[in-house]
Amino acid sequence: MKKILLYQEQVYANLVNVRATLDLNDIPYEIQDENLALVGYGAAIGGVKLFVWENHFEAAVKALLQAKIITQEQADDALGFGGVGD
Repeated sequence: MKKILLYQEQVYANLVNVRATLDLNDIPYEIQDENLALVGYGAAIGGVKLFVWENHFEAAVKALLQAKIITQEQADDALGFGGVGD
């Protein structure tokens, strides 16, 4: 199954809310470059990247929107249409 980049962050600690939201909604994810960011190379490598599998992408975006981690506009852009939070 294909993985999709859901969230990218320069500061590893800022992923806490994203991870908690996905965990609470039972959405599996994978984090890339976690160890390099922890030792201070986050900006140099483009940040920590959080991926979800394609079949969980829409639910993940909606969960982040409901938790106010992303905006309606960001959710609409990610999903390619309007009205996600309606």
